[in-house]
Amino acid sequence: MTWSSQKITEGLHVFDLRKTFVSPAGQRIEVLRGLSLSVQPGESVAIMGASGSGKSTLLHLLGGLDETDHGSIRIGQCEIGSLSATQSAYLRQSDIAFVFQFHYLLGDLTAVENVAMPLLIRRLNRREALDRAEVLLADVGLEDRANHPVTHLSGGEQQRVAVARALVTEPQLILADEPTGNLDAAISDDIARTLVNYTRRHSGMAVVATHNRDLAHRCDRILNLQEGRLHESIHELEQRSAHTRHLGKRP
Repeated sequence: MTWSSQKITEGLHVFDLRKTFVSPAGQRIEVLRGLSLSVQPGESVAIMGASGSGKSTLLHLLGGLDETDHGSIRIGQCEIGSLSATQSAYLRQSDIAFVFQFHYLLGDLTAVENVAMPLLIRRLNRREALDRAEVLLADVGLEDRANHPVTHLSGGEQQRVAVARALVTEPQLILADEPTGNLDAAISDDIARTLVNYTRRHSGMAVVATHNRDLAHRCDRILNLQEGRLHESIHELEQRSAHTRHLGKRP
């Protein structure tokens, strides 16, 4: 099935994903080794793992920024690997949002203009685009900074602008790569809460690669990427076991 923008009701499903890179010395490095993953609408999933374990590679593959060596990635009924370059670009523009550790804001624009930019690229009326951008900035606590140049904002404020920009198009899949990497605990918590609340309110999906355990624990599930595959975290298994024991004690 080729891609056309539609509400995703069947989630994200990844099966037997494999990706190998070749080093400058000619060594083959198998980063992903038969990885599988399912994310349902309304669900946020944290991916943890050591640096170099393949978290960023996985996000790039999920977003169609790179090609798999083997395996299947389906968003709804759409097979990512079957899309043309044009269709893949349209998918990213319409239904996938990226949040990176570095914000990649446009320094010559204000905060509200940066957030509105994805809507303006879609040729939405400028006033409507700015109005929607102001609502998103209010959601991340920056309504008073909307008309300030982004170069006048702190690092934490700039990252919140980047999150608002990612959400302004109401994407169905959010791919966040270390979104709180160099931020303090309070701002990190605000960003985590914003991403998780968005997925629940809009039946979206979020896959978040992070080293931040507080951010990970705000998500619905935590998976560890080890030796090219995803494993359920020991913390989550303990939480589920405790919850089951608690239910068993009820009269």
